[in-house]
Amino acid sequence: MAKQVSYLKLPAFKDMTCHERADAFLRSEQRYVAEGLRVLYEIQNRLKCQNTLNIGILTSEEINSLYLNVDSIYTFSDNILRQFNEARWHGVDTFISSIPSILDKNIPFFKLYANYILNVKNAVKLSKDFCADKKRKGFKEFVMLSDMCYEKAMDVLMQTPVNRLPQYVRYIGAIAESLPENHPDIDTLSTTVLKLKEVMDQISTSAENTTRRAKVVEIQESIFKGDLLLVDPTRKFFRSGRMKIRDGSKYVEYNFYLFSDFLMYAATGMFGSMNIKGIMPLAGAKITPVNETPNTFRIVSGLNAKEWELQAMEQEKETAEKSFLKCTYIHHIVSLHDYVFS
Repeated sequence: MAKQVSYLKLPAFKDMTCHERADAFLRSEQRYVAEGLRVLYEIQNRLKCQNTLNIGILTSEEINSLYLNVDSIYTFSDNILRQFNEARWHGVDTFISSIPSILDKNIPFFKLYANYILNVKNAVKLSKDFCADKKRKGFKEFVMLSDMCYEKAMDVLMQTPVNRLPQYVRYIGAIAESLPENHPDIDTLSTTVLKLKEVMDQISTSAENTTRRAKVVEIQESIFKGDLLLVDPTRKFFRSGRMKIRDGSKYVEYNFYLFSDFLMYAATGMFGSMNIKGIMPLAGAKITPVNETPNTFRIVSGLNAKEWELQAMEQEKETAEKSFLKCTYIHHIVSLHDYVFS
């Protein structure tokens, strides 16, 4: 079995000229397409061909769950590589000048990476589960042979597309910063970097939202079950922790759950069940510090007259980093500003 962690490492840019950086970028792209995407594409096709011959190891659905849309990414990246190679035939300076125009017109198609990046973690886990499944012994042998033939571990190959977009930014940025001052290609290369970063930000936001929404379902199923309907297409979970709420003359400690549209607290019942004590809608809510009591603030609902006086856990019990809403008023605002002040 291959033991590699990565086969597309970034070079030491500081020791390279502009032309050397450009050629290193092209070689990296050639390896990415030929030794990464093409290999994944071929492995996927081999599994599909085995199904056609009725000697399949996995079903078509299982194959698609493993390799996602790698065929589309391979076709897209192979097309970009052909344009890079053609530009390089006309000289390294022409290649450098062509990078922005080649990538810019393909920026919308980089969103192909979104589906892959959002699902590859589950795909890698699924691959390992299949290898460990004695009923799928043929798949484990298939993976071992593929690792030996291509000299790259399957999970390394599957992770490669995730790392490629950040590498584009590093390479193109390195080329731009090595150009002479006032060179006309600096602006176009820098603009391309910004466009790629915007795509990365969109994918990152999508991944974060997907994770937060999945957490809502997990909390629904594992904690509250049928006691409270949490699942909503727009609802996201952000954090949970222990905090105190004023009850008469004393503060009582409960479990708090912060969602995108409400704050909730509950007590732990028998057998680990949760008894919901209160829900605070966050639309239009206001928070103010309780100056006379450290680490304490009030939150008032914008929909009704409901008011809670909350106190973060003491530093001795829980560090500021782990505390639900931190231990200063400014941190309370930071934690809730997207929901309270939106």
